[in-house]
Amino acid sequence: MNPAEPSVFICALPSEARVLIDALGLRQTLERPFRCHQRDAVMVVVSGIGCLASAAAAGFVAALHPQAADAAWINFGIAGGHGHDIGASVIGA
Repeated sequence: MNPAEPSVFICALPSEARVLIDALGLRQTLERPFRCHQRDAVMVVVSGIGCLASAAAAGFVAALHPQAADAAWINFGIAGGHGHDIGASVIGA
């Protein structure tokens, strides 16, 4: 991925976000209400567990950064897949 391409990653847990934060050299820009890490046009947001927490984090980022409307929005995580083999990649619709 080109870090210059606008991208927002929503992760439920800090442990899920850590790999992206480290690989992309992001720095923490906000602690509350959601922990946000950013560099250039790439942002990782730690939302907390669950659909409502993810939706709240996405809404918060969209309101705070209107330019993110043109970004790729990716819900990135490692857990919560029922009926899938460990290590399987899943693309939601």
